[in-house]
Amino acid sequence: MASARTSKTQRALQGAARWLAVVAVVLSPWLFGSAEPWAYLMIAAVAGLATVVWLFAVACSPEPEFSLSGFSLLLLLLIGVTVLQMVPLSRSVVAVLNPFSATLTDSANHVLSLLEEGGAAPARIDYTLSLSPGATWRSVWLLVAYVGVLLVLVNTCRHWRHMTSITGVVVLSGFIMALVALVHRFSGSYDILWIHKPRYGGLIFGPFTNRNHFAAQMNMLFGVALGLFLSSQHISEILSWPSWRDRVAWLSSRSASRIALTAFAVVLIGGASCASASRGGMLSLSVGLAMAAVVVTRRRSVGASARMAVFGLSALVVLTMLWLAREDVFRRLGEFAILFRDPMADFRTIATADTLRLYLRCPLTGCGFGAFRHAFTMVQSPDLSDRWLHAHNDWVQLLAEGGWLGTIVFMSAMITLVRYVALRLPELSDRARLFVLGMSVGLCTIALHSVVDYSLHKPGNALLLCFLAAMAITAIHLRHRPPEQVTRPQHELLRAMTHQPPPPPRRWLKGKLRRRAMRGMALSLLTLVCILLFLEGRALRGELAFSRFYYLRRMTERAENLAGLENTVKSACEEARQVQEMAPHNHDALGEVTAELLKWTVDGRLPRELRTRIASQAINCALVSVQGAPSDYLTWLALARTYFTLGMWDQAELCLVYSRSLVRHRTQVRMFAPPADQ
Repeated sequence: MASARTSKTQRALQGAARWLAVVAVVLSPWLFGSAEPWAYLMIAAVAGLATVVWLFAVACSPEPEFSLSGFSLLLLLLIGVTVLQMVPLSRSVVAVLNPFSATLTDSANHVLSLLEEGGAAPARIDYTLSLSPGATWRSVWLLVAYVGVLLVLVNTCRHWRHMTSITGVVVLSGFIMALVALVHRFSGSYDILWIHKPRYGGLIFGPFTNRNHFAAQMNMLFGVALGLFLSSQHISEILSWPSWRDRVAWLSSRSASRIALTAFAVVLIGGASCASASRGGMLSLSVGLAMAAVVVTRRRSVGASARMAVFGLSALVVLTMLWLAREDVFRRLGEFAILFRDPMADFRTIATADTLRLYLRCPLTGCGFGAFRHAFTMVQSPDLSDRWLHAHNDWVQLLAEGGWLGTIVFMSAMITLVRYVALRLPELSDRARLFVLGMSVGLCTIALHSVVDYSLHKPGNALLLCFLAAMAITAIHLRHRPPEQVTRPQHELLRAMTHQPPPPPRRWLKGKLRRRAMRGMALSLLTLVCILLFLEGRALRGELAFSRFYYLRRMTERAENLAGLENTVKSACEEARQVQEMAPHNHDALGEVTAELLKWTVDGRLPRELRTRIASQAINCALVSVQGAPSDYLTWLALARTYFTLGMWDQAELCLVYSRSLVRHRTQVRMFAPPADQ
């Protein structure tokens, strides 16, 4: 009875972990792509909770086991590389691995020492491989969430019903998202889902602030829906009708209804991707469909029903696209002619060249994952007037942020995944092979789309990518074709000589020692994830405090009397203090807080004592931002403006001069200028 109860407990824990991971995948795009810090911290908390439940189940199991393939180990190594980028090291080590970072840190500490002589007391900046250790620390949270979701799904999906159920939920969410996006498009609203107005605007489509990111989400969901449709057991019934009467009778069956609904979801998701008029999305989807068509045409093992399904769905997607957004699609596709005529005039091409220039400054370890937005201005061309948060090319940005070290680890993981799928594809059953084909279409589309956009820097898209990879690996684990079905008929002796069954994997430990090692590994990982969850909870409190600060700032504009204004400003200052203490890694939020505090510092309606306290808090926020992102000219410019507003002219001049040294064209940086120019 005890073993039975343990078995049920294990199944319950694994099921809870599996569905928590699915909740993170499904919920993340609905939270506006999880681009805002409060959103991706919530999603990372859900993914971390799923990882904790799974690791707890492994640690409590009488036979602790979990699958750590080479692909998973390489992803864990990538997390280790990211941690290495952000941890403080000695200057001699940083000077060898990343001389550019060491030089920048020396210059920043020299400026801070001069400020200290002027009366301030800023802390010195630690030497790290990353040019912005605060931003890299936030990347660690996201990478742990991505890898955690992948490992949970791979290790908790034990049967086909698990895969079909969670895949069905993801496809249903994508179907609703596509339907809502199309309704929103034709409604004429400029708010996301009619309720949320993005602070910085954008080309809104669906729950995303950018139609390119929505198209990437739909393309991957198209692969998931296609795999679910092709692997359905009811597909084979289509060609098994003996007569036309049976065919008519089949149309009223439950299997026909399921196939029709799934096919409609596939077509609507693909049509919504094209209706977004994203050039990269349409091109990558076309290549993905072409790849599926080539596979089903060249492989004799693929049945005629699968061929008909792929070609039929492709035709329906094209017709749906022409029906929904024919003019926009043709107009966007026509812009390719301008791009091909003069590719160097395109802003994305210029940004790609500048990103490669950033990579050349720190080729071995990169500028640090997440640090692109804080380092790109040092190489940014004058033609790119606005601030570029991403390179619009995920592959080039990976090279700039990770250097050779991070890029080799990530590319090794991708090559390991592709090789693993390609070598085992012939051994799979027909159902598993078609399911993997659908997942491969989704993976192919996002790989191509990442060449022209930064969709994978949206956590909603990155989590869906991990879901696709996990489902492909799980399908291979569950559905191996027996050896006798793979081999051709031949003599028994020859068959025994040429098709020996694969030997069982050799374990480095056995028996009680292996159980102890696996349990110890699970407990160690469980402890690390719990620590990260605690830190994420603290950061989430800081992000919520920033949201309250932003709301109180708006209330000060509508204050009816001086007493109400003073109380509101005091409450906002308290929220600003929490942002500084709990979210020091959000340098953009600290910059906005500093700017608002400076406005209140010169507001004559407030008491002098309160304004003095606000001024001191503004300096502290600016210094925290500088210490977290010393390579960003905006943080130093905010500090310069703070000193200038408070009448500390020498300190302001030092910070302004150093801020100008961090951009490629120094005349673009002025002490006070419209926000659009900075």
